[in-house]
Amino acid sequence: MKNIILTSALIASALISAPTFAAPAKLAVCAACHGQDGNSPIPGYPTLAGKDKAYLVEQLNAFKNDTRADAVIPNNMNNQAKGLSDAEIDELSAHFSTQAPK
Repeated sequence: MKNIILTSALIASALISAPTFAAPAKLAVCAACHGQDGNSPIPGYPTLAGKDKAYLVEQLNAFKNDTRADAVIPNNMNNQAKGLSDAEIDELSAHFSTQAPK
């Protein structure tokens, strides 16, 4: 019985002290169209939740470098991506890739 209580206490302690990850700094800009968790609330805007991180990085870089055009609002994604650093693209891609699609 003592082992069960001790084990339960250790698991609870680990869960309480588990690190929480801050949302990416530029998330609000993306969330306006793609949703905070990457599940777009707007018909016609793609859901990003659960997409492969490397795919998201590739697409954001394509927008940034004008090798992909925005199909919904001309130049919108291109202009948004131009304002992102490589680190921000990586951070946003990591965030959306770990979200659950709905």
